[in-house]
Amino acid sequence: IHQAGVYGTDNMLTEPFFSPTVSVHCETNSCTVASWGQQARIPTTFSSSVLFVSRYTDCGNGVVEHTSIVHNMDDPDDGSSVPLNYLNMPWAGIRTSNLNDILLSGTDGSSSAVSKPIQPFSSSGFYPDLVDTGGYTTFAQSLIDENREPFNLPCSDGNLGETECPEVNKESVQL
Repeated sequence: IHQAGVYGTDNMLTEPFFSPTVSVHCETNSCTVASWGQQARIPTTFSSSVLFVSRYTDCGNGVVEHTSIVHNMDDPDDGSSVPLNYLNMPWAGIRTSNLNDILLSGTDGSSSAVSKPIQPFSSSGFYPDLVDTGGYTTFAQSLIDENREPFNLPCSDGNLGETECPEVNKESVQL
């Protein structure tokens, strides 16, 4: 299931079909968008029960925070519920021809060295499970210093102000 919509592999469907936007809410410094994820390849007998929610917040000083939520809208009581058991987050949806360098966060607040080239997101073992990261990933163009200081995770008070980031560890994070 893709947030960007379906692949255009059908000769009869020549126009792109993107995942429908079901809600948009914007405030002074942020916008939240919800979209209904679509099956990647059509035609298919499968349906999609995935709602993607993305919030973009201008935290000031050139910092933009992206918060991503994936919600399974399946009704577990109808007997046909399918668990969401593969989420390639927080690194999905990057155009690697443009953003070709990646820094993965560690649970201790560190970031790994630049990984070149970026491996396919379906590669087994290259990308850690979300719970084994600091919860964020940095993509950039043409990073040259592979031994730089780690990026600090920016935190905001929600009112355009910066704040201390809470201490987070695996035991305190509930996904």
